[in-house]
Amino acid sequence: MKRSVRKKITKIRSYMAPRKGTKVALAKKLGISRSSLYYKPKKPPADEDDRTKITAIMEEHPAYGHRRVGIALGWSHKKTNRLMRKFHLKPKLRRGFRLVKPDDLGRPATKVENILKLICPISANIVWAGDFTYFWFRERFWYLATVIDVRTREILGWHLGNHHTTALIMEAFKDATRRTKTSPTYFHSDQGSEYVSGAYESLLAEYGTVPSHSRKGSHWQNGYQESFYNNFKLELGDVRRFVHAGELVEAISQQIAYYNRRRIHSALKMPPTLFREIQQQKQLAFASHFFKQTGAYEARIGATGKHRHDDIIVRHAGNDQVVCTNLYAFDAELISLHLVATQRVRTCRRNSLAL
Repeated sequence: MKRSVRKKITKIRSYMAPRKGTKVALAKKLGISRSSLYYKPKKPPADEDDRTKITAIMEEHPAYGHRRVGIALGWSHKKTNRLMRKFHLKPKLRRGFRLVKPDDLGRPATKVENILKLICPISANIVWAGDFTYFWFRERFWYLATVIDVRTREILGWHLGNHHTTALIMEAFKDATRRTKTSPTYFHSDQGSEYVSGAYESLLAEYGTVPSHSRKGSHWQNGYQESFYNNFKLELGDVRRFVHAGELVEAISQQIAYYNRRRIHSALKMPPTLFREIQQQKQLAFASHFFKQTGAYEARIGATGKHRHDDIIVRHAGNDQVVCTNLYAFDAELISLHLVATQRVRTCRRNSLAL
């Protein structure tokens, strides 16, 4: 029976319940058979069971909307959306004001190119992005700077301070390099005074990283960080519940670990850390198969440079030569790798190979 007919029957039943009338008259008015009036939908009991499952997921992940709930339960987002609308289930949503820095209002725009408008990274550690947000805690602002991998959406490094200075974002970048033991090819950010300072540009140059900037006043061009903070502060909750700054630091650490390892990212359909591990295993397996055709008997991940620990090291059985290339640029540089492998280059290059 069509949904429109079921709704019509329910409406007429409620209308005629307090009034006198027979089912024959009701069926005649509706233009249907009398037996149709005895129809009872089978969905409500099943929907009640599904409601319990949705509620359990939303209790564990309070900020999940219908898409993430659907991914967690293995349902389509349409089914989840229907049930959440039916039972009026909503995640905790709130929107705050955006802090404006007066020092940046009259600052001229930089001429640094926005690399994200030109490339779409297909591997990790090609493009990192950075930004910082703020919390009002114990009668003052506290600032959290983070570094995110554009490909894997994983938070690689972070730093908390009570001043939004260049040192804040520099420590976040250094934390990311310490944790990953590598550095990106590009680093994307907005045109805040901290990110266009000479000290920060010198830091990127030391690591061989090329800066990339969003257009001034266009925060959506750094959407990876904006999207992260939008849900991060919501899931972290009201920071006024903490007594000491140490409790705030611990809560931020736990929330970032939850985001990286447990929380489903809607773009990846899985947590960022799991996505990165799966991608790395696929690339290493493909590299091993590719280089074995050239006589290699081993392919592993290792360090070949000061700031890189993510190179593929291939050892040949003949004269024990080593061929190195950046693991995360492997997919984009198959032709270059083929040329290097067949010629058996004796030196290791830090950057991804080019034709």
